[in-house]
Amino acid sequence: MKKRFKVSLDDLPEVEHRVVEHLSDRRHISRDINQEFEKKLTFGQRLADRVAAFGGSWTFIIIFAVILLSWVLLNTVILARRSASFDPYPYILLNLFLSCSLPSKRR
Repeated sequence: MKKRFKVSLDDLPEVEHRVVEHLSDRRHISRDINQEFEKKLTFGQRLADRVAAFGGSWTFIIIFAVILLSWVLLNTVILARRSASFDPYPYILLNLFLSCSLPSKRR
């Protein structure tokens, strides 16, 4: 220790002493505050994070586009030929589904 830093370990302040010990043991000096934050999240908060991550993904966008296209094709092309479409153009039922949202909890 004295060779490298030209000072004795005993002469160092407490904080620097701990840093040197961590370095010599090859341990991390800092801690990951993201891990500490994630440990404190409730189940609802973790679930909301997963839902938000999926809602902004390309997978969700593609699935959503396929569902919309299928709805339009089903009601315009397939069922309209038989006069059996359950939501004809202008797709009022589809619009109702798309405009529904859950109320957000205000803090």
